[in-house]
Amino acid sequence: MVKDEEVVMAFYDVHRLNRRSYALRHDGVNIYKGQYHCLFVLENAEAVAQKELAELLHIRPTSVGELLSRLEQKGWVRRTSSKTDKRKILVSLTDMGKAEVKRARRENALVQGEMLSPLTVEEKEAFYRILEKIRSFYLETEGEER
Repeated sequence: MVKDEEVVMAFYDVHRLNRRSYALRHDGVNIYKGQYHCLFVLENAEAVAQKELAELLHIRPTSVGELLSRLEQKGWVRRTSSKTDKRKILVSLTDMGKAEVKRARRENALVQGEMLSPLTVEEKEAFYRILEKIRSFYLETEGEER
């Protein structure tokens, strides 16, 4: 019988290998962290307050400021003052940022397809149900809803 520790360690190892594989093929870019995580959060929003963005990304406001400066340099986001409250800074994607999100999403779909390619349709469905069960456990434990 497989031990709990072996299952968890295999899960973490696959997660680590997946990220490393992507980064090796894409010049060290990790679409799950930092700049891309920010772009993905902004993807479906018209504009997000910089303070709220820091909360959504779970990083300090000063860190989000630095992150946004890098994204602005690339032309992917813009910061503007709120029309109703000039102290509030709103962040939104530029057209270049939206294009980068689309490109990253396409790339991500290829990587995900490759990662799951060894599995049959039935195995993917079973794996998904198992992950959802674990996720639900954690969300219930934390008192959150999906």
